[in-house]
Amino acid sequence: MSLFHVELTGASAPYEVYGGIAACGDYLLAASGAGAKKYRALPAGGDSRDRLLIGGTRWVDDLLAGGVPTHAGGTTLRVPMEDVVNADGSPMSDADQLALAARAAFEGAALLAADQDAAAAVDTGSNLRKLDAQGTSIEFFRPTSAADGTASRIPGVLERILRPLLDAAAGGAAAQVGSAAGASYGTCGDSVFEERDRYVRTGPL
Repeated sequence: MSLFHVELTGASAPYEVYGGIAACGDYLLAASGAGAKKYRALPAGGDSRDRLLIGGTRWVDDLLAGGVPTHAGGTTLRVPMEDVVNADGSPMSDADQLALAARAAFEGAALLAADQDAAAAVDTGSNLRKLDAQGTSIEFFRPTSAADGTASRIPGVLERILRPLLDAAAGGAAAQVGSAAGASYGTCGDSVFEERDRYVRTGPL
């Protein structure tokens, strides 16, 4: 497997990154989001793009902190990891794991280009209670919040890409609400009227 590094002006040693700066540029060249546009506006060959890929790489490794790295090929990064499986339960190859990590790091670089504090965000939940559009209404019983353990702390694009790795980092278990690698799928459907047996009629209707 190939290792990729970038060098920053004044740094005493190069930084290992996922995928490499050339592949990151090619990936984001085809992306249309605001972060990708800001990334492309930065000078090629300068430290700015390198820092964003370093940040995206660190973000991926932070999200996978619970996993067990194999250090295959002498890498210092967390991917490849042990116990990562495909959807059919077969072991995922190191190459496929690294492809996912690289994609996530590139997306992370774009997110950081749009918002340099994106990786430090503590909540990707919603306080939306009701959405009414042209007669179609969606209502939530309560807002979702990562701080309350009812929403993911991970941007959706990173979670979708890293799902097999996140599952392995969580011990192979399915995503759990409230964990760093978890997601909230839906809202509470409990109703107080399920306790209707507690209420009795005391007079005529």
